[in-house]
Amino acid sequence: MALLARHRIVLPCVWLISAGYLFTGYDRGWIGHDAGTLGHTAERALAGELPHRDFADPYTGGLSYLHAAGFALWGVKLHTLRVMLVAWTLAFVPAVYAIASRAAPAWACGLATLLCLVWSVPNYPEAMPSWFNLFFAAFGTLAFLKHIESGRLRWVFLAGTCGGASFLVKSVGLYYVAAGLLFLIFREQTLSRAEGEAGPARGYGVVVVLGLAAFLAALGRLVGSLHGSLAMPVLHFALPGFACAAVLIRGEWSLRRLAGTPRWRRLLRLGAPFLGGALLPVVLFLVPYALTGSLDDWARGVFVEPLQRLNESIYPLPPLGTVWTAAPFAAILAIPAFRAWRARRRGSGSPSMGLETGSAMRDLEVAGLLLAVLGGAALVAFGSSASIYPNVWNSMRHSAPLVLLAGCGLLWPRAGGTTTAVGPEREQKLFLLTAMASLVALVQIPQAWGIYFCYAAPLAVLAALFVATTQPLAPRRLYACLGTFYLAFAVAWMNRNEVRELPDRFRPLERYARLDVERGGIRVPAHEAALYAELVHVVQAHSAPAGFIYATPDSPHVYFLTARQNPTRTLFDLFDADWDDPAKRATRIATQLDERGVDLAVLSARGEVSRVVHSPLVTLLRSRYPNAEAVPGAGADRPAPGAPPVRPSFEVRWRNHQP
Repeated sequence: MALLARHRIVLPCVWLISAGYLFTGYDRGWIGHDAGTLGHTAERALAGELPHRDFADPYTGGLSYLHAAGFALWGVKLHTLRVMLVAWTLAFVPAVYAIASRAAPAWACGLATLLCLVWSVPNYPEAMPSWFNLFFAAFGTLAFLKHIESGRLRWVFLAGTCGGASFLVKSVGLYYVAAGLLFLIFREQTLSRAEGEAGPARGYGVVVVLGLAAFLAALGRLVGSLHGSLAMPVLHFALPGFACAAVLIRGEWSLRRLAGTPRWRRLLRLGAPFLGGALLPVVLFLVPYALTGSLDDWARGVFVEPLQRLNESIYPLPPLGTVWTAAPFAAILAIPAFRAWRARRRGSGSPSMGLETGSAMRDLEVAGLLLAVLGGAALVAFGSSASIYPNVWNSMRHSAPLVLLAGCGLLWPRAGGTTTAVGPEREQKLFLLTAMASLVALVQIPQAWGIYFCYAAPLAVLAALFVATTQPLAPRRLYACLGTFYLAFAVAWMNRNEVRELPDRFRPLERYARLDVERGGIRVPAHEAALYAELVHVVQAHSAPAGFIYATPDSPHVYFLTARQNPTRTLFDLFDADWDDPAKRATRIATQLDERGVDLAVLSARGEVSRVVHSPLVTLLRSRYPNAEAVPGAGADRPAPGAPPVRPSFEVRWRNHQP
């Protein structure tokens, strides 16, 4: 009861702190084409268009409808998307706390929850699909934990529903589904170990091992598809998944003499509600496609076109030489093994051994605490230094695969049939968190850009919490100090950094101003607020309200902010099927402009994905639309010294037409 009372005090405090922290910066910062993609796709879905059939949704399609519902309730503007993200994040916070409460006391749960928060949404408070993948992974993990504790299958069904919803947001939700299946195999092994009876295996173990081999082949192929050195992708993405599979394969070997028929029934009883829950939202979502004969459009947009885009969106992990930054965490992980070795060397029968070892451990922890205090002071003073900031960032990132490998190491004796000290329930929880963190981390393929680590970091933190509280005689005060250190780093520096610079260096946030247009409402860099206000004014002055314009390249935000329609299904030019044939593409676009009666075009100086506008298209647009105005105009304020070299600018062109 005392423990429950502590949780009832700590959780509301953590939730209120999280809410206050989120509201200080939820509307600050943006990447124009990201915000525009979310707004433009939601607006088209709200107008009755189907993702992938009527427009090239870069994601599965469900997020467009979720955001469209927000627009219908609270208005068509970017601020609505931020409010929705905050609401979901405030539901995510208690879910994280509830997961942590299965492993640690209230104070540690509060620390872990706040650490998960500051290493996630505040770094980029845009309603991107990967945040929702993270939320659904947390909700599903909590459902699995409740199933472990209660044995009720409705929690497995709910966990499956979270997987289906996650997939509908973005196809990387399949990684969560794969982690869920790995966990169900582990749970079946645990139940069979306790309840199984000897008898013919009937091929059960062979089928499970073949399934795991197929999983490993798929994982290897995914990691192998990345260009360049594979050392870091193997460490971050392949080894944790391979370790989880190895635990399961060794577990199958230890259970090879059990009867197969009861095991088949047990696995079916677990797997059917999970897969049924995952399929239910997907089937319901696909009904409109089936009724309109558009299932092939959806399948092509979700499974085929993304593969065609992989080579254009690869961003590598930090170089191998940065792995040394994880040495402090590796040392803390190794302390229990060091103590066990020391005990064996001195002889377990020595009466004084425990006292000597305990004293040495306390001395080590005191030294560690002193170093943590000194490190925290240095962090506050010099955390923005070019020699400190990226190394602290990389130390967190490179610690993630280490903790996942450590989790599998703790489970290895159990996989061989040896009883562990923590019991079967704790083993299942540890494997669940390890598998989830290992596979959700694959969201970083192929774009291992800094923010993509933040999409997976909270699950790695939770896995670390379970490892730290499962290790025998672990230095928990050192773990707590390290967690506090990373919490302070995020609050002091990372959450105040520009998202594009997140892992590499600290660049203070620019001067922000409200994007004062009807569909804005968020705070963006002041020069961009002025630029887009001017662009909206010019476009609306020379085009019909709610009419069609053409904007290129990579300009979904231009359509959205100007409240004008897109005559094509394109959001990012590079992904057009005829991109490699500029003349053919220009001819196709000319036909679409004629069909929609487009009288105005906006040419961006540079697209962040497509980079350029091909000369045949530029020639076409300039000949069709002879009147032109540059935005920003000649009297606009120039960028401040030290500002990023690439600034958006536009060329607005129109016909002699009065809207």
